Amino acid sequence: MNIIWNAHVNVGGFPLGLGWGVTDDVAARRTSYATVITITLPDRADASVIKEAPNETVVLNRSASLTCGPNGIEAIVTYRVSPLPGAKGHEVQVNVARVAGQKPPPTGDVLVEGTGQVGQNISVDVLIPGTCA
Repeated sequence: MNIIWNAHVNVGGFPLGLGWGVTDDVAARRTSYATVITITLPDRADASVIKEAPNETVVLNRSASLTCGPNGIEAIVTYRVSPLPGAKGHEVQVNVARVAGQKPPPTGDVLVEGTGQVGQNISVDVLIPGTCA
């Protein structure tokens, strides 16, 4: 997977990398795209944004329909990558990985991957290790 950039969040005490990349724009710079990443979690899940780039916005949402249990924290992560002037790509790859690295790509175990198009919502369901407060 060609993940080029990633925002970092902490969910239930676990750092996560919310990785994304535009795979058919090999000369792309981070400033060629703006990305909104929405992570929807159960009401009781503890979460915070650790790091995001100027062109990344991470939104933490809550949903009563998601659960916390002994097997982990249910979450839905939605990425929307939008082109900025100079952007040439269309194909997007995303992932959620444990133990976010200090520099992209995220390091650690990839929990889930997805693909889609620039300008469209790309959603992935993920079970995050940990428990709710």
